[in-house]
Amino acid sequence: MRFIPTRYHAPLDYIVGAVLIAAPWIFQFSDTGAATAVSIVLGVGLIAYSLFTNYELGVWKVAPMAVHNLIDIVAGALLAAGSDRDESQMPALGWLEQTRRGIFERHTLSMGAPRHATLDVGDFDADGDADIVVGVMSPDPKIRTWVEVWENQRKTVKR
Repeated sequence: MRFIPTRYHAPLDYIVGAVLIAAPWIFQFSDTGAATAVSIVLGVGLIAYSLFTNYELGVWKVAPMAVHNLIDIVAGALLAAGSDRDESQMPALGWLEQTRRGIFERHTLSMGAPRHATLDVGDFDADGDADIVVGVMSPDPKIRTWVEVWENQRKTVKR
């Protein structure tokens, strides 16, 4: 049974492989040895076994799709196993403030495992500046809130 037709699966393999290789720097965990190594090895591996897969973008076409899918499952399990990084020290929600054209300042709003399913910006407290509201999704039964609101405490400077 095919969930994703190979004409879509093939390009996704190469895209995901490249993203896995770049992920430590994109998602800022390059300082974590094990997680960085796993991400890069899985990305290079995905591109390598895709080259040998018998599908549209395979180069040597020697591995059947069933073998490719089995390797995908094993690689996904390794990736899902997590890293050696303490999640409580990871930024879970950030805000990029544009300070000048093309220049952004990063603000960390929440630390820990990411659990924010949605985000919106608006003037929720009617004070004339932008506030942030996020939907919360967590398997932790101790977390009982569904929505969190960050009210902007900075006074907006009119230019």
